Amino acid sequence: MTREHALEKIKRRCRVSRTLGGIVMNGEDLCKVTRGPQKGVEVNGGVIGGLVATVTMPDARDRIVTDILKRHGIQSGTVDPNAWYPFAILEQMFALLQDNGLHGILRQFGKNTIDAIAWPPHVNSFEAAFCSIDTAYHMHHRRNGKPLFEPATGSIIEGNIGHCVLVPLVPGQRRAVYFCGSYYPEEFDIGMAQTIARKFKPDGALAVRITPDDSRPRKRRGGTSTTYQIEW
Repeated sequence: MTREHALEKIKRRCRVSRTLGGIVMNGEDLCKVTRGPQKGVEVNGGVIGGLVATVTMPDARDRIVTDILKRHGIQSGTVDPNAWYPFAILEQMFALLQDNGLHGILRQFGKNTIDAIAWPPHVNSFEAAFCSIDTAYHMHHRRNGKPLFEPATGSIIEGNIGHCVLVPLVPGQRRAVYFCGSYYPEEFDIGMAQTIARKFKPDGALAVRITPDDSRPRKRRGGTSTTYQIEW
């Protein structure tokens, strides 16, 4: 299989399109889409609730409920999984955990997110699972009240919230490149990627190593994206 055939195969699996002019974009193109400002971005309550549930340390959990959720009007401390909330709530939770060195919780949050997914039958491989991340990301976020996923067509609506893309595999090579331009921290990305690699190991892989590419921009250093090298 040539690289062009592999690219076309991944494009069909991902079924990623932009509503702007109806342009169908492959993974390499999506890596070039710049992420817009966080203002106006909302997140589904189920995502916030998932992070709250991951924080089992009493002090950190109390601070999240008292200092963040209640300050944003969630007086009961209970998040409605069917409601939409400003992404700023999640961002403040990320900052609290990072500032207190609780990076492991963010990684566990990524793992829990993947473990909780009921994977559809067509998602049955390493490539297909990674391709589905961008769809799930857009399904659970919206901008200025507008949804970023069209269920009827299975299409992503471009909302400038960044993309999560597996650059198509080159046949015969035991490596891949995963580009993540989401608003989520690197620890979350790695937790998700490691769990996907465990559930959907590439053919012939005994172990999968996922490493941020230090030669490119990184979210940890203030960039809007991080590129991960995946080897097995």
